[in-house]
Amino acid sequence: MEQTIFSMSERVIVCSVHGKQTERGVFSKWFGCPVCNEDRLAAEEREAFEQAKLDNIKSAGIPSLYDNSSLKSWNITDERQQRILMRAMEYAKTIGDLPAAPNLVLSGTTGTGKTHIAASVLRMAARQSARKRLLSCQYVTGAQIMAEIRASWDVKTRSKHEAEILRHYGNVKVLVIDEIGVSDRINGSQDIWSTIFDMRYREKLPTIITTNLDKAQLQHHLGDRAYDRLMERCVWANCAWQSYRQFCADVEEL
Repeated sequence: MEQTIFSMSERVIVCSVHGKQTERGVFSKWFGCPVCNEDRLAAEEREAFEQAKLDNIKSAGIPSLYDNSSLKSWNITDERQQRILMRAMEYAKTIGDLPAAPNLVLSGTTGTGKTHIAASVLRMAARQSARKRLLSCQYVTGAQIMAEIRASWDVKTRSKHEAEILRHYGNVKVLVIDEIGVSDRINGSQDIWSTIFDMRYREKLPTIITTNLDKAQLQHHLGDRAYDRLMERCVWANCAWQSYRQFCADVEEL
């Protein structure tokens, strides 16, 4: 079979933006200013990448309550908050430097804004890229993980096997586990935590957790093996201040 070869024609044009340029065409079809074409292609690629970032944030599963949360929107009320927010900002900016990022534990009592910080860091991570590829990011509560695992034990109704669930949470690039220690204890839960944290430890993937537990309580809850891997490379933030939720509350009293 003969191969048809099309010859490219050229002509000089004057672009209103880039001045004199050499335009190329085939037969009677001309392609316009080559510099304009390159600029348009680059703009389309940038727009597509920005849309991919938005899609990545959406797929991360961050609760709607934190759609507008950011570290910059925090109303700082004391020096400890300033120190932790600055460190969280630094952490979020460098989390794309996998596999160098450590784990982050946000510990404190109810309402101190731990989830706000974690969601803000995850959103920033979802907008970053490693080697021009967006990082896979996931928000989940400890209770959700255990509920998924428990559902996988019913062979008649399960949609996933336990191994699939563990593999997912073990391999997602940036993982937030919210509220560890709240309704997340089931039969064999320490083995489950051990498996997830061991997989992430081996791949040097950062895990961000929020908890009301202190170090001793968290170790007892997770088990020695999971806790040891979590803490080997870790930033521990003590969110030891009064309820940020109450500080920001909009209460109408009648």
